[in-house]
Amino acid sequence: MPDMPTPRTDRPAAAPDLPPQIAAAAAAGDAVALVMLDADGVVSACSAAFARLTAQTEAKGARFDALFGPETAPPQAGSVNVVDFALPSGSVAALVWTRAEGGGWSGVLSAAPGRGRPLRADPLTGLGDRAYLASAFERIMAERGDGPAPVVIVVDLDRFKPVNDTLGHAAGDALLKLVADRIRRALRDRDELARVGGDEFVVIVAAPQDVEAAQAVADRIVDTLARPFLVAGSQVLIGATAGLAPAGDGDPGPGAFQDALQRADIALYEGKRAGRGQSLWFEASMRDKLEDTRKLEADMHRALLMEEFELEYQPQHRARDGGLRGFEALVRWNHPERGRMLPAEFMPVAERTRLILRLGDWVLEEACRAAMSWPRPLSIGVNVSPVQIAAPEFIGQVDAALAATGLPPERLDIELTENVLISDPDLVAERVDALRARGVRLSLDDFGAGYASLSYLRQFRFDTLKIDKSFILPAGRTNDDLTGAIVDMGSALGLEVLAEGVETESRLEFLKGLGPISVQGYHFGRPMASQKAVDYIRTHPVADKGDDA
Repeated sequence: MPDMPTPRTDRPAAAPDLPPQIAAAAAAGDAVALVMLDADGVVSACSAAFARLTAQTEAKGARFDALFGPETAPPQAGSVNVVDFALPSGSVAALVWTRAEGGGWSGVLSAAPGRGRPLRADPLTGLGDRAYLASAFERIMAERGDGPAPVVIVVDLDRFKPVNDTLGHAAGDALLKLVADRIRRALRDRDELARVGGDEFVVIVAAPQDVEAAQAVADRIVDTLARPFLVAGSQVLIGATAGLAPAGDGDPGPGAFQDALQRADIALYEGKRAGRGQSLWFEASMRDKLEDTRKLEADMHRALLMEEFELEYQPQHRARDGGLRGFEALVRWNHPERGRMLPAEFMPVAERTRLILRLGDWVLEEACRAAMSWPRPLSIGVNVSPVQIAAPEFIGQVDAALAATGLPPERLDIELTENVLISDPDLVAERVDALRARGVRLSLDDFGAGYASLSYLRQFRFDTLKIDKSFILPAGRTNDDLTGAIVDMGSALGLEVLAEGVETESRLEFLKGLGPISVQGYHFGRPMASQKAVDYIRTHPVADKGDDA
């Protein structure tokens, strides 16, 4: 018969006088955070799990209240008591005390490490804060051994601000609580969660089996936050974007956490830039791209002071007789190092930093001033971004530009893209009404490339519908049929229709056959400087206002 192993002296044996839950815990030995006190409150035994979680490897033989504070010791009255127990990780677990027959107590920490109520907690959601998360990260790194490194996920809500603006801050607070609850339910028991900003949350995925396991957590978060919320009696759709980054294999201290957090945040930024509603892993190229963006932002501040921006003007004609109806103003940046830059290269930075408000104000006045210098009273189209039209000062900027230049309001054509309409429909409708009351014309730009519907065309009362060039550039039966349908719809609604991207005579002839329509594109002229626009006007017949297209 083989020798029996020597019993562990630090493992309390299950006693028949213990309650069932305590007996089960004792039988599980080291895996359960179990401590036993004698009648004098001295630790008689504790499991390895209890010693590890409490960072007390020499607890046996010491008074419990001397080690952990009198508020954590079992009261003298009652047979079962529950107290809050602060763990070194920064969380609070429930310590369940049960009186043993013959005196003494048995205690079990009822929460797994880090899953209790955080000591350093966000008062709104009850989640931990940044300091709590850093502490939890250090614990997870210390406990990982040779296992996989934890993964940090930064989650940011995509459309939270409109909830505060339209439903009020109380509704926004209620929404954040619901978001916190949904994220909790998307996590595994050993993962950590904190709220670190207004609508930003951070998750630590502890010991993921592989990259796919961490990705699955991020995908569950994004998916659950994409579903509607019911807040203050209203259905709210917000969505979220997530960035992921694994912890490094070096020092498990605060520096490692901050590095992982920064890399996850960079991935989040790239996810936002690339379209939102997704989760992306950090890649080194993202850091380079972010640095380039930050430099571009600094350059833009300087460019506004140094007058490096200029406007070019692209002509718009009536299709049927070629008469000139006006121009669209297009901004260009003469960057000293990067050369001539088009709006697609710098407008995202301008909108994110709100420098678009300064740039847009300049564009508006400069375009109006140029139009007043023309030998004929043609219209001038100016593009406006969602950030601009949402700004409280926007209508005042339009008034100031018209007053400073003397341009009649009916010659100014404000062009709005479809993404402007969905940003805040009620606010946009208010701005549109204010512009129309002043006599300013309005165009829906890039129609067909986004989300606009017939209801938008009725709600916002546009004057002109501009068909996106993606329908015009490639000839084909599908595109041609759609273009014809858009022209018919615009005419039925009493809108002028203008097709962008007309580059060949054959496309112009096709559009002429669709009925009254205006056109814009390289077939007539590329964007040109202000003085060349004056020369162009002098050499091209101007459409009579009484004529149709």
